[in-house]
Amino acid sequence: ITLDLANQRLGPPEAKQLAAAISRNTILRTLNLEANQLGDAGVQYIAASLEKNSTLTCLNLKSNNIQD
Repeated sequence: ITLDLANQRLGPPEAKQLAAAISRNTILRTLNLEANQLGDAGVQYIAASLEKNSTLTCLNLKSNNIQD
Protein backbone atom coordinates (compact mmCIF):
# COMPACT_ATOMS: atom_id res chain seq x y z
CA ILE A 1 0.00 0.00 0.00
CA THR A 2 1.23 3.49 -0.88
CA LEU A 3 0.35 6.80 0.76
CA ASP A 4 1.18 9.97 -1.17
CA LEU A 5 1.25 13.09 1.01
CA ALA A 6 3.48 15.19 -1.25
CA ASN A 7 2.90 18.95 -1.35
CA GLN A 8 0.50 19.02 1.59
CA ARG A 9 2.27 21.73 3.65
CA LEU A 10 2.91 19.26 6.45
CA GLY A 11 5.11 20.61 9.23
CA PRO A 12 6.56 19.23 12.47
CA PRO A 13 3.17 19.01 14.28
CA GLU A 14 1.72 16.88 11.49
CA ALA A 15 4.91 14.83 11.30
CA LYS A 16 4.56 14.03 15.01
CA GLN A 17 1.02 12.74 14.46
CA LEU A 18 2.07 10.81 11.36
CA ALA A 19 5.00 9.29 13.26
CA ALA A 20 2.61 7.86 15.86
CA ALA A 21 0.68 6.15 13.06
CA ILE A 22 3.87 4.91 11.35
CA SER A 23 5.05 3.26 14.55
CA ARG A 24 1.83 1.19 14.63
CA ASN A 25 1.66 0.58 10.88
CA THR A 26 1.52 -3.00 9.63
CA ILE A 27 0.35 -2.41 6.04
CA LEU A 28 1.95 0.70 4.52
CA ARG A 29 4.97 -0.04 2.31
CA THR A 30 5.61 3.31 0.59
CA LEU A 31 5.23 6.82 2.01
CA ASN A 32 5.81 9.93 -0.09
CA LEU A 33 6.35 13.09 1.97
CA GLU A 34 8.13 15.06 -0.76
CA ALA A 35 7.88 18.87 -0.85
CA ASN A 36 6.42 19.49 2.58
CA GLN A 37 7.75 21.63 5.43
CA LEU A 38 8.83 18.92 7.86
CA GLY A 39 12.22 20.41 8.68
CA ASP A 40 14.71 18.73 10.97
CA ALA A 41 12.25 18.36 13.86
CA GLY A 42 9.60 16.67 11.72
CA VAL A 43 12.09 14.29 10.18
CA GLN A 44 13.34 13.34 13.64
CA TYR A 45 9.79 12.30 14.60
CA ILE A 46 9.51 10.20 11.44
CA ALA A 47 12.94 8.64 11.95
CA ALA A 48 12.13 7.63 15.53
CA SER A 49 8.92 5.94 14.39
CA LEU A 50 10.85 3.81 11.91
CA GLU A 51 12.57 2.02 14.80
CA LYS A 52 9.19 0.41 15.57
CA ASN A 53 8.16 -0.17 11.95
CA SER A 54 9.23 -3.18 9.89
CA THR A 55 6.86 -2.85 6.92
CA LEU A 56 7.72 0.56 5.42
CA THR A 57 10.32 -0.02 2.71
CA CYS A 58 10.27 3.27 0.75
CA LEU A 59 10.20 6.77 2.24
CA ASN A 60 10.60 9.95 0.18
CA LEU A 61 11.65 13.03 2.20
CA LYS A 62 12.96 15.10 -0.72
CA SER A 63 12.51 18.90 -0.47
CA ASN A 64 11.61 19.20 3.20
CA ASN A 65 14.05 21.87 4.41
CA ILE A 66 16.27 19.27 6.06
CA GLN A 67 19.71 20.50 7.13
CA ASP A 68 22.86 18.41 6.68
